[in-house]
Amino acid sequence: MTMFRRHLLLSITALALGLIFFVGSIQARSQYKKAFYKKYVDDNADYKEVADDKTLGRCWLCHVDMKKQDPPVEGLKKQVRNNYGVALSKFLDVKEKDKAKIAEALEKAGQEKSDPNDEESPTFAELIADGKLPGDNVPNADDVKAALKKKAEKEAKKQ
Repeated sequence: MTMFRRHLLLSITALALGLIFFVGSIQARSQYKKAFYKKYVDDNADYKEVADDKTLGRCWLCHVDMKKQDPPVEGLKKQVRNNYGVALSKFLDVKEKDKAKIAEALEKAGQEKSDPNDEESPTFAELIADGKLPGDNVPNADDVKAALKKKAEKEAKKQ
């Protein structure tokens, strides 16, 4: 096998593996959104507008857009969760794909208090039933620390 073919084969293999991991992570996250919509949105036209909101709905049902925080933080993508994302993650394995397990996790997270420090706070399911978004758009402090550390490590590798 010539050197060119060997390099070509290695490049194609690396590209294929990268695509497999990339596509797998996208599918896992989209499964959460699909299950949320099936449970709370698809049969509720009024709530669809709320859940589809470009600034706080969609992916931001569970995550916080750190570019829109004060001060803004670039480069963290969807690594930081809000209170609903944290509650949901208590019942899901990382990158869970099983639809039944995701539906069960949504049910359990829905029964959680939106503010675990306030027994009088509504559950996430109650917020949704009232036409409100479940997440509070407040970044989870542990997620912020981990994301900033990961970002710093990535930048250090570039240098």
